[in-house]
Amino acid sequence: MTSSDFGQNYFSRPPHKSVYFWIPTIGLLVDIITALHVGRHIYGRLGTFGLEFMCFSAAAPVILWFRVWQSHAKLYEMTLSSRGSDREDQARFDVVLTEAAYIGSTGMFIALFGLMTSLWALNSLKF
Repeated sequence: MTSSDFGQNYFSRPPHKSVYFWIPTIGLLVDIITALHVGRHIYGRLGTFGLEFMCFSAAAPVILWFRVWQSHAKLYEMTLSSRGSDREDQARFDVVLTEAAYIGSTGMFIALFGLMTSLWALNSLKF
């Protein structure tokens, strides 16, 4: 599969049927469960600022997930409507799809990694 095929393949299905979308979704669920677990264990030892920080840290990937869902759905609709265009326009559109796929995936994985490392660090603190 060439890099331009990756974008077409990535957006060939709607988000609720795409494996490319559900892998980060599973990662998000693991992170949220971990945040709840860590929060339950250190709830009494954190101040108001610590609890707010932890809630905002967990909310950021969820907000990003919703935006990635919306973008994926819109780009999926665009791929359906753009089939049959002339080759030059299709080639440009394939580049855009590939870049959007990489940006969405990378953004989700960076957000999830950041949240998970923050939670591990927070859980290892001795109060």
